[in-house]
Amino acid sequence: SYVRWESISHLYNLESLTISCTSDTNLLMCKNNSVKSLRIINFKTILGIDSMPNLEHLAITNEIENNVVAILQSYDHKLKTISLTNCSNVNFCFISKLMNSNF
Repeated sequence: SYVRWESISHLYNLESLTISCTSDTNLLMCKNNSVKSLRIINFKTILGIDSMPNLEHLAITNEIENNVVAILQSYDHKLKTISLTNCSNVNFCFISKLMNSNF
């Protein structure tokens, strides 16, 4: 059994979400205005993360494309914390600069 991405938008009181994926999935269809904490595992990209406008905490586990900073810089976000685990190809210097300028 699986959850259709579109149905997540109907969970109006959802504040925390963990998604584990084994394909080249992105977050474009995963829209929700109430999620404040998101943990994604085995995603290739965070493309579409702007569809969660109240997101404050982001945790990424396992390799991800090195476009995290570019995507986060492309929209006004409310992120307070970013946690990266096993993401060796993400440039931590740019993440640090992003946190210092936007947080």
